[in-house]
This record gives sequence, structure tokens and C-alpha cells, in this order.
Amino acid sequence: MKWAKSEYILKGVFLGLLLFVSLQNLDWPETGRLALFLGGGLGLGLLIGALGQYRTLPGLFRNPVGYFLFLLLENPLLIYGGIILGLGAGTVDYLRILYESIPEGTPKPEETTVLGFCVLGGAVLGYGLGELRQATAGYYRLALAMLVCASVGAGIYYWIDQADFLADPSRRVILGMHLLMGIPFFYMLVFAGVAEESEVEIAALCATLGLGLFLVKFPKNMPSLPLILPVGLYCVYTIRVMKPLRVFKYTLRGYSHNEVGQIRSSLAAFNRALQLDPRNHTAKAGLVRLHRNIQVDQLDNATKRLLNPNLCVTEAANYLLAEATPTADHLRDANALLKFVADQWPEMKANTDYYRVISDTHARDLDAAAERLSNLLDPAAWPAGDIFRDAILFDAWQLALRAHPTLKTRVGNVQINLPGRRMEALRAIQRQLRTTPTDHVVLDFRAELFDPLTEEEYKNAASTPLIDFSYEFAEERGLALAATPDHWQQGMFFLRVAAHGQPERSPGLFLKLAEVSEQHGEKETALDYRRKIRDVGQAFGPTNMAADQQKIYFDTVKKLGEEATKREDWPEAIRNVLLSTQAENSGKETLRTLAQLYENNKQVMLALRTTEDALTRGADKDLNERKDRYYYSVEPAELKIKAEDVRSYFDTKYCIRKAKQLLDGNSQDLDVIDWANHLATLATVMEPNNLVGKVQMARCHLRRGERDDAMRLLEDVNEMKPSGEAERDAWEWTLRQIGGLYLDEYNRPDLAVEVLLKFSGSEKSGARTLYDLGRAYEANNDLGKALAYYHQAASFEDNPIRWDAEDAIRRLKERGATPSELN
Repeated sequence: MKWAKSEYILKGVFLGLLLFVSLQNLDWPETGRLALFLGGGLGLGLLIGALGQYRTLPGLFRNPVGYFLFLLLENPLLIYGGIILGLGAGTVDYLRILYESIPEGTPKPEETTVLGFCVLGGAVLGYGLGELRQATAGYYRLALAMLVCASVGAGIYYWIDQADFLADPSRRVILGMHLLMGIPFFYMLVFAGVAEESEVEIAALCATLGLGLFLVKFPKNMPSLPLILPVGLYCVYTIRVMKPLRVFKYTLRGYSHNEVGQIRSSLAAFNRALQLDPRNHTAKAGLVRLHRNIQVDQLDNATKRLLNPNLCVTEAANYLLAEATPTADHLRDANALLKFVADQWPEMKANTDYYRVISDTHARDLDAAAERLSNLLDPAAWPAGDIFRDAILFDAWQLALRAHPTLKTRVGNVQINLPGRRMEALRAIQRQLRTTPTDHVVLDFRAELFDPLTEEEYKNAASTPLIDFSYEFAEERGLALAATPDHWQQGMFFLRVAAHGQPERSPGLFLKLAEVSEQHGEKETALDYRRKIRDVGQAFGPTNMAADQQKIYFDTVKKLGEEATKREDWPEAIRNVLLSTQAENSGKETLRTLAQLYENNKQVMLALRTTEDALTRGADKDLNERKDRYYYSVEPAELKIKAEDVRSYFDTKYCIRKAKQLLDGNSQDLDVIDWANHLATLATVMEPNNLVGKVQMARCHLRRGERDDAMRLLEDVNEMKPSGEAERDAWEWTLRQIGGLYLDEYNRPDLAVEVLLKFSGSEKSGARTLYDLGRAYEANNDLGKALAYYHQAASFEDNPIRWDAEDAIRRLKERGATPSELN
């Protein structure tokens, strides 16, 4: 078990023992005897501690109080053992006397059982207090500790009241005095412990104090004081006293461990003290003195990790910068600290060199200062990414250019004009501004170095945007200078820099560059900047831009498209208008423009596709005419090659519908027939088995008198199975047409019978179909069936075909025909 947890359990055991002896019916002499045991145990622990550290005994005579505190802090095990064993010895002595005073044969009291419960309960309480200190720090833990300990105190009071321990007033006072007597010893346990004291121990102490005061009824004229005083003491101590006391204890431990050569313990104590109070001068001085006497190469790794060379550098800086002209002693101490850090931590050479420059300057050794500072400002002399040099570089440039006139002449003015140095200085300034963003000295320094920056210097240092360069300031200066007649070109350079480092803002910056270029008559340059807006917008993604930058991007591509259209640069115009369609407010008109551009560039399929997209946003006369024109322009051979690519938007149904519409008009104009045939051909390219499309093609062939071509298509349709009303209608029309052709033109009455019988089952068949069947059977020399079908046709009294049917009936009867029965 860790010693810190053991401390809390022992504190609980102490409280348990104290409660036990307080509950006993002790008189005042016995109370004094108990106090002697407690004091004797503490004194014995201190004596053993002093003898164990006999080399520190002279401190007893120089500073008794300090020496007493030293022994308390340096011997926690002896202090805990002395106090708890002393209280335990007093308890055992009391029980011995108690049992000796009881006559033989008389039942022994159950004091040992009560003692066991008190000790066990105290240990549990101590463990609980140790766990409680792990709770969230701050006022929450403070309030929780007070609540828990107050509840335990109230519970103990209720228990002893119910057990009738308080019936006798004198016994009540003795009990309270015992509790009050144990408080100083409990506090010594808290003070001497290795574990940091926390709110929980103070809460337990204050709860004990409150219970003791309540039992002795002190003061009698202020019955509420036993409640108010512990609460007030708890709040004041935990809020105002506890932290400084922790710092004091760690500082004292640091010095004492250093005196006896315990370097690791001393370092840990000083570091903890400075962690609690970074401005504590006593702890800082002790830690610095400790570092100066250390041989780092003789330390183990665990101890090395506790070293704080930054503190030594900071202390050296304090010696050098605390006053305008440091004393010779301060210069000597500063140089000693810097040499120590440089020898032991060579990676911190940049820090130590910087302060050595200041030291040399104060000592008027300007040659050494200039040489060291020049080396510090030369990046080639240092490893790439040296974090210590990066941290001190701003101060070094300040020193070189602003702090000392000689150093400025010999170092600063020379170094700043070397390749890459100005950019390095500006980056160092920007890192400094992250810490002090409103420091006017730093801001003025940046402005002083920024304006002379050249494009070559920037490009050599920043092939990609730099995280430690002030692109916002570049934009600010660029906008200011671009508006001036003499420095507008430098302003444009700064705006280009700002755009390079701020891609999310670059559309607006390139727009400003384009506007300035136009103001100065550089139209081609302005066009290049607008193209950069387009390129950056595509790379960055319009949806990833802020609303204002997105608007600039879309306005620009629209303008580029318009300018390209005026130049009749169709590919360039198409590229820009196509990008315009990505805008939220892009609509039918943008698509209409894009379709026209595709048409101008002879990209019919893309024009067709764009028109189809536009029609989804609302049809109008122009779009419908465009659609007719673009579909008529599509070549079937080209469509066959691209069929799979265009299938998602090619409107096959339109082709069939439009072809049928043209043919249904019964126009004999060959151009109209060719148009219908072209559309039907496109439909069959996309859907080779489209029944309706084949029928429209056959109709076109029939209109042009191409009977054989039409017959081949119609025979194919005859073999197909229609689905849907449109296909059913086309199929039935095919049967009627092919039956007539077989009968009248191809002299195949046998085939005509077969087809006409199929058609006769249709609702659209009638007198004409029956009459044609009669003709077919007659031509096939089946006069009986022919006569039967003529009779059926003649039954349609209102149909003009009736007269032809009656003539045929007379003709067949004259030949002796009689009607046959029909299937």
C-alpha cells in the first residue's frame, strides 16, 4: 500500500483512539497522564529523528523553531509512530489500571471490544478521507469534505448521547477536553505527512474542534460559536492558508533535502513548490542554487527529468534585465548560470547565446556580442526546426535592429538584407504576436520589416502557405498600398501573398487584384486574376466557401463565360457557364445559354442533354424547338456508338411520340417524312426491339413507296408480342396493313388470311376486315368461306363496304358457291 494512503488510515486510527480514551471516565490526573504519553511519544520521535541527522544539530541552537519544523517535515514516519504509539501506550496503560482495579470474580468490562470498534472505525474513516481527496478539485471538494466530516461528527455525537455518555456534566467536559487536546497532535500528523494536506483532513480537524467546543460548552454565553468557529476556520484555512503552507512545506523540504545531499527529493520538492506558486522567490532561489551545484552527468535519468534549466536561464535573464545597468556581481552570476546551462544542455545554446549577447553588451564587449548575435541570426548555423532558437529569435531580431545602435549597424542592417532573413524575422514576429497580439511595439516592428519584403524573398521561403506568417496583415497592407498611385504594385504583391496563404479568402483578393489591374490598363492581367478565382474556387470547392466568397466565384465565372462568348471562344465559354450551373440561383436560363454554346461548338449530344435538364425546370417554345432541332441533328451511327453513355438522358419516348405525331398529320412532304423516319430510327437504335418505333419506320417507308422495306419491318412486328396499349395499337395497325399488302400487292392470299384472322379478334376490326377475309378466301379459291365472310360484311347496313360485299355475294352465287361454316 502506498505511504500516502497509509497516512490517511493512521490519521483515522489516531481519531479512533482519541475517541475511545475520550469516552472513558478519566479524571484530570489520568488526563494529564494521557497527555504525557502523547507528548512523550512525539518527543521521542523528534529525538530519534535528531539523532539520526546529527549533522543538522547545530540548527537547533541557531533557529529552534525552524529546526523543530525541519524535524517534523523530515521524519514523517517517526512523527506518526511517536504520536500514535504514544496515544496507544496511554490507552493500554489506562486499560491496565482499569482491569487491575476490578476485584477477582467480577465480570470484566467490554472496553477492549469498544476499543477495537473505535480503531477499526477510525481506520475506515481514514481510508474514506483518503479516497475523498481524489474527488474533483476546487470548491466542490471543499464543500463535500465539510459535509462528510460534519455528518460523521454529528453521527458520533448522536451515538455517545444515545449511549448515555453525556449524562454526567463533568464527564461531558472531560470528553470534550480530550478531543480538544488531541487536535494539536492531529494537526502535527497532517503537517508532517508526505501526502499534501487537503480539505478532508482540515474538515476532520474542524469537526473535532466543533464537537469538543460543544461538549465543554465554551463559551457559555455564545452557544452558536462551536458551529460558527469551525466552519469559519475551515473556510479561511482551506482558501487562504492551505496553499501557501503547502508551498512553505515543499520549499523547506527542498532546502533540507539539499543540505543532506538528496538531490532528487530536493528537486521534486522545489518543483512542486513552484508548481503551486510560480512566483515564490524562496523556492526559486533554492532551485537555482541547487542547479548551480549539480553535475548533471552524475545523475540518474529519473533525477535528470526533474531538472529545470529554463529556470536557470530565466534567473540569468532577471540578473541582466532587472535594471538598466547590471552590477558586476549580477553579470558574473548571470554568466555562471548561462555557462552551466550551456555545458549541461547544449540543445539550449540558442537561449544561452542570446543572453550572453546581452551580457557582452552590458560589459561593452561589442565584438563578442556582434559575433554571437550574427551567428544566432544565421539559420545555417543551427539545426532545422530548433525550437529553442525559434523561441528566442524574435528577441534576437529586436536586439539586432532596435535595442543598440552599434549592434544595429554591425549586425541588424547586414543580416536583414541577407537571403531569407527578412522572412525569418517576420515569422518570428508572428509567433510573438500569438502571445502578445496587441503589443504595439511588436506590431510596429512587423510593419517596419514588412513593407520592404520582395516577391522573390517570399517565394523562396514559402512554396506552400506558412502557419507562422501574418497573411491577414499582408492583406491589410496590400489593400492600403493598392489604392495609392505610387505603391500599387507592391500592394498587389502583398495581396497575392495574402491569397496564397488564405485560399478560403482568395476569390475576394483575386477580384481586388483584377480590379486594380483594370484600373491601370492591364486587361490581360485582370483576365488572368479572374481565371485564378475560377481555379481556386474549383480546387477549394464552392460549397466550402463563405457566402461572400462563393458569390464572387460565381459572379466571376459568369463574367468569364460572357467574355468568352463575345470572343466566340466556345470551349472557354462552355467551361465557365458550366461552372455557373453549380450556383444555387442557377436556373433554366443558364442551361439555355449552355445548350446554345454546345450547339455553337457542334457538340449536339451535350446540347441535347442540357436542353433536357432545362425542360425539367419548365418547358417553353424555345426549349421545345431546341429539342426538336437537337434530336434531328443526332446521327444514328454516332448514337449507336454512344448509346450507353447517353441512355440516362436520351428521350426515346419523345422520338417515337414525335415521329407518330408527324406521320399522323398525313403530310406528303418528304422533309417531314424524313424527319419522322430519323426520329424512329434513333428510337430503334436505343431500343432495337421497340415495336412502336419499327411501325413508325414502316409507315415512313410506305409513304415513300418503299414497299419491300416496309414489308420487312411489318413482318418483324407481326412476330412480336405487344405489351401495353400503345404497342397493342401499333401491332394491330400492322396486321391490318400487312394483310392488305399480302392481298393487293404481293398476291399471297394464304398469308393474308392468316394475318387478317389475327386482326379479326381486335375490337378495331369490322366490316372492312370481314370483306378482306372474303376476298382472301375467294382468291385462295375457298368460295364457301369467302361467301360466309361476305355475308358477315354485308350485315353492316350502315357501312359503305356493304354494297361491295353484296356484289361479291351475287358473283359467288352465280358461280354456285354456298356458305361454309366458319370456325
